[in-house]
Amino acid sequence: MSELRSQLQDDILTAAPWDALRPHAENILVVRGIPLLDAGEALADDDVAQVKAWLADGTLARASDTDLAVWEAEKPTFVALIVQPWILVQRAVDT
Repeated sequence: MSELRSQLQDDILTAAPWDALRPHAENILVVRGIPLLDAGEALADDDVAQVKAWLADGTLARASDTDLAVWEAEKPTFVALIVQPWILVQRAVDT
């Protein structure tokens, strides 16, 4: 595991409540279908080609107004990773 990936792994927040993320909504990127760590590593490494591909296919997307409305109503918990200025999120699985 690379040093960057190891550092990012250590920085993952496993239980970030929506209320804590709400003030930063404009900087939230939703990660769908891939590991959060992969998305964080690509952003941190400035892998423009990969990030553009994920943005194009919806794997990585800015939080939509619909996302924000659902989160406001449901108050979910997220797994999150900060790769400044972005906050990458995936909804935590309820156990």
